[in-house]
Amino acid sequence: MLWAARITLFLAAVSGMMVARKRRDHRPLTLFLVWFVVMTALRAVLASRFGLLRPVGSPPFTGAARMAFHVDQAIELSWSVGLAALTIVVFAGRRLIATAIGLLWVGAVAYLAINYPEIRGDALRKVYLAAELAALAVAAASIVTWTWRKDLPMPARICVLAICLTDGVTLIAGAWRWGFWVHWELNQAAFALLYATITVYQVIIWNRSSRSS
Repeated sequence: MLWAARITLFLAAVSGMMVARKRRDHRPLTLFLVWFVVMTALRAVLASRFGLLRPVGSPPFTGAARMAFHVDQAIELSWSVGLAALTIVVFAGRRLIATAIGLLWVGAVAYLAINYPEIRGDALRKVYLAAELAALAVAAASIVTWTWRKDLPMPARICVLAICLTDGVTLIAGAWRWGFWVHWELNQAAFALLYATITVYQVIIWNRSSRSS
């Protein structure tokens, strides 16, 4: 499932770039997807080089491994922060607020680094969960703002709605529900299906845009 999620994410990012060349309003979503292609690759390298995938309760990381672990934490939190910022831009059009959310990400990463090793294991899972819930709350508020304005459901908004829905489902029926550290394949399967669907949809949008231009 891990490689299925990685491959489909890459395809979603590539097809997103194809659409973004035709539609400027698709660029924030494409940037989000490309960012996670790069971050997923970096995370894989760090996990392999420093052995970051260890059983819960293992001794704390030290030295370079600890630095790599904090980078891994930043990557994990960047999903929630990125999703919140993306929904604000796509649905509410508030780029300044989206930028301010990035400062919260920096502060959260610094807090985790300073309070390590106290915050790890289940305590770290609770931090990640809080970030997910906060991101979905921001997404919900942004979507409500969009519905009030009755703007058109452009392709980027449809894709982001699908991302938010999938993210919410994984909280209820994914690894968050059945074991964050041991059943991550549930989330990987859900997002592999999501990215594959987004890829097909974006290819259709690109094909239609190419025919009309």
